[in-house]
Amino acid sequence: MQLQIKLGDATHILTAPDSFSDGQAFQVKLGALSYTLRWHRLLETFFLMNSEGVEEPLRVRSFGVRTFADDPESVVVAELGMAGSGRLHCIETSVQRYLPGQEARAKSGEKKSQVLRSQITGKVLKILVSEGQDIKANEALVIIEAMKMENRVFARISGKVTGIKIKEGAAVTTGDELMRIG
Repeated sequence: MQLQIKLGDATHILTAPDSFSDGQAFQVKLGALSYTLRWHRLLETFFLMNSEGVEEPLRVRSFGVRTFADDPESVVVAELGMAGSGRLHCIETSVQRYLPGQEARAKSGEKKSQVLRSQITGKVLKILVSEGQDIKANEALVIIEAMKMENRVFARISGKVTGIKIKEGAAVTTGDELMRIG
């Protein structure tokens, strides 16, 4: 399978097998780099083989995928533990199945858009932007109150707010569409 993964400002194509079994070694390609991994189900650990052939454990502490019916993108959240450093790394990234020709469509001027959805159930306290406003990636767009705490919702891409689907004071649940950015 091929997946398009966005890490920071860079987009990568990840090639991995459609399925793998416990203990089986498999190749994963990320751009020009190639890695050999082996999954150990009982330990919930990937073993990453380095260039000397030594396996280094990469423990998966938690893993989650958020997908919505009309979005081609999924959001993957993983917490990985590196054995050597003892540090935890939290990764949150958008992933979508790679389709040949995506780069050409992107370069031809086809605009990428984002459907911004609520990740929590709560009440919309304040909408920080208006329709037609230009926004930047990581800009706060909406404040949702849940359990007496204010939670800010941020844009993942830069663009223009093309539609606001909520009103201040409205109740929202997980997965409700808040706005569109084009």
